[in-house]
Amino acid sequence: MTSREIITKLIQGNRTYETLEEISELMNESFKSVFNEEGEFIKPNSQATQE
Repeated sequence: MTSREIITKLIQGNRTYETLEEISELMNESFKSVFNEEGEFIKPNSQATQE
């Protein structure tokens, strides 16, 4: 059986996050900023998607 490493704390700027709730909130905010950020989207042409 292998052991799993877990995240015990995160540091962002001058603040340390150590509770599961704090870490979850910090990671959620980080993921939301990545996945909800609208950027430049290049739509593939229909010919390339049908190949």
